[in-house]
Parts: sequence; structure tokens; C-alpha cells
Amino acid sequence: MNLQNDFNNLNSKIQDVFKNWDNKILPHLPQHLDEMAKRTDALHRKRGV
Repeated sequence: MNLQNDFNNLNSKIQDVFKNWDNKILPHLPQHLDEMAKRTDALHRKRGV
């Protein structure tokens, strides 16, 4: 088992996923998505008991 080889293969696959995200998904999202998420608390995590 070559862990370095496994890591390199996994890293390559992860980079491919990011490239696909940047090319296929990101262009369809609004320009100021991060500001909208903050303003609407879309990513705000609430904890409860």
C-alpha cells in the first residue's frame, strides 16, 4: 500500500470536483451570494437543547 500515491490520487479527484464547481455551478449563482447569506442568516447555525 502506497499512502503517498493514494493521497495524490485523492487530491487529484478533489481538484477535479472544484474545477467542475467553478465551471458548471458557480456561474449560475448570484454575484453577491455571500452577502445575501449573511444578511438573511441563511448559514446561521442555531443550537438548542
